[in-house]
Amino acid sequence: MLSQESKLNIQQAAKVQAINISEKQIEIVLSGMRLPIRQMDEKKQTELLVQALYYVASVYCGVNWDNTNEIILTACAEEVTRNFGMLGIDEIREAFSLASMGTFEAEMTAWRGVFTVSIVLRVLNGYKAYRNKIQKAILVELEKENELERIEIDKQKAERVKKEIEQEFLNAKEQAGGLKPIYTNWKAIPHYWAKSLIEDGIIDISPERKKEIFKEAQKESKIELIELSQQAPSEWKRGEAKAIVKAIDSMKAENTPDEFIFRCNNNYSRLLIWEIINPRKQNNFYESEKDDKPF
Repeated sequence: MLSQESKLNIQQAAKVQAINISEKQIEIVLSGMRLPIRQMDEKKQTELLVQALYYVASVYCGVNWDNTNEIILTACAEEVTRNFGMLGIDEIREAFSLASMGTFEAEMTAWRGVFTVSIVLRVLNGYKAYRNKIQKAILVELEKENELERIEIDKQKAERVKKEIEQEFLNAKEQAGGLKPIYTNWKAIPHYWAKSLIEDGIIDISPERKKEIFKEAQKESKIELIELSQQAPSEWKRGEAKAIVKAIDSMKAENTPDEFIFRCNNNYSRLLIWEIINPRKQNNFYESEKDDKPF
């Protein structure tokens, strides 16, 4: 369903094109867009079309049913399906109603009381041109509403993720001083935790300590690249890592390799969390040289 605001926007857009359209007409076009004739069950499609054509022929065209039979209505229904399958059933009635009011020009008098395919084609061609202008405005509003819905879904998803991160962090913090800590190595910590936890005020580390941790992240990132330059499975990867290490040793700030920045940021995020949930800090003893370094 379109919101009231969207309907008003469609009406305003239609007025720019000298078209006055009611909320009911908007709903009829929207209904046709959502369930067009071409998507209906074939048997049901023909049945409903014949009913709609019988109605408009009787009400708007002055048909003499002595001169018009079901064969003609079925032929008209087939032409509607072939040429106007994008319309909805209710739009057939709406088209003849609008034509009778002079909303668009279409000769629809049944001469000598005979209803013909030509009458149907004239009316629906006129309606289609009229409808196209309305449909464009509807599509614009539907896209707006879909975008708002996507934003809301993304917002709700982000909130769920934040709550999950907070709970996982609190669990890790609680168990850090126990016999079975969840994390015994900072590299296993999800790198995306820190941003969420800092934004929500769950963790608070002094600016001075953050600077120290960032330097540690830079050092660890360089070690990773050195190891990669020696142990990467492909020669290309080893060569790339060597080039990055060489660039780091001689780099200026504006020429920092992207790969190094990426690793630094991720490791910095992990080390910020490790500052709080490091089980060895929790138990007040230091790691050996082979283990993760204490902060």
